[in-house]
Amino acid sequence: MHSKSLGTFKYYLLNQTIWAQLLETVITVYSPVFLCPYISGFQSGFLRTVASPQLTNILSIFGYCFFINTVLGVFLSLLNRLIFTFHPNLKRYLHNKYTFAGIIVLHLTMHFLVAILMLNTMEDAIGERKIIIAETQNALQQFFKEPSLIYVSEYGGFTRLAISALFFLIVIFNCILLFCVTVFIINVVLHRKTSRTISNSASPLIVSSLVQSFLCLTLLFLPAGCLTFVWGFRIENSANVVNALFFLANIHGTVDMFCILIFVKPYRSYCYKLFSRVGRKVTGQSSIESSGVPMMMISPVNVKNVTVGYIR
Repeated sequence: MHSKSLGTFKYYLLNQTIWAQLLETVITVYSPVFLCPYISGFQSGFLRTVASPQLTNILSIFGYCFFINTVLGVFLSLLNRLIFTFHPNLKRYLHNKYTFAGIIVLHLTMHFLVAILMLNTMEDAIGERKIIIAETQNALQQFFKEPSLIYVSEYGGFTRLAISALFFLIVIFNCILLFCVTVFIINVVLHRKTSRTISNSASPLIVSSLVQSFLCLTLLFLPAGCLTFVWGFRIENSANVVNALFFLANIHGTVDMFCILIFVKPYRSYCYKLFSRVGRKVTGQSSIESSGVPMMMISPVNVKNVTVGYIR
């Protein structure tokens, strides 16, 4: 793949793309149905009839971790473009062993916290139903037929308080990402007439970073923020809205990939050549088959034998 012109940005794109695709895959397989305002849900995807509460919890852990990685990947991609385009003197602070170590530690810490919290709430089907009856009476009894049904106890309101804090954390990170986008746009406006970097090779990458940031805000932060708000503040009659919004999260990986192909020319050119090569092979094979000539008749050995016989 000819992506030397992208520099280190290609690694940031690769990181972001991998996590976005994994997140979309988990959501597609999981296909969660949230039973808001209760902190409960079940799978409606491929594993609906065979999944257990334990498997649903494990998939939830992967989903939350992939969500964290995707969001941080988008943020790092935007930060890379901002620094390399407008503040190249700061590159040494982004690309050094301490920064990379800090990023890795941040990922691992958040993954560890998610895993600990989810594993501590894991129960088998009988245990889940006992907690549901104790805290909701008969409100969720109609969903007992779902083998993947999970429910997180409120622990006297502590769980909702923790989710409320998570909601505000999402709002803060959302504001940080919006601030970076705003700074990026201001720099583009101020330097568009004086910087050759903006007017030439980097402009599609700038547009790509901005569009992917807005996709992250609308397709990931909006559903996640809505879910944590509904759970944290116990908003009644909100299940339909939350489940409809999570359709947006389910298409984020695909839309993000199309964005890269539209705005990043090396990847677009590579895919175009790849599909063109496959198309020529298919067309050539179809032409040979439609001519009615057996493949052995046009092999190099047979052609040579026929020519020699003619000369004699």
